Amino acid sequence: MQFYKKIVKCDNPACDCHVFREKAGKELTNDQLKALLTEGRTGIIKGFKSKQGNSFDAVVTLNSDTFQTEFSFPERKKSAKKPQSRK
Repeated sequence: MQFYKKIVKCDNPACDCHVFREKAGKELTNDQLKALLTEGRTGIIKGFKSKQGNSFDAVVTLNSDTFQTEFSFPERKKSAKKPQSRK
């Protein structure tokens, strides 16, 4: 794999695997890209931006069939809410 400024791609011309560094307004580090390519996923990355401008945290995964990146969202912790009484 060759690491460039905006992309990481396979150095084999017959291979079509390439991963863009920027995802949802956040630039992935070399270590995050190495984990993505070797393990198929990164750890939780904070600070992605949705199209609506909202911030979110996610794990970036690599689909091994299509070499496309996808977001995987960690399970939210359920907070113990007290039932509200009705008046």
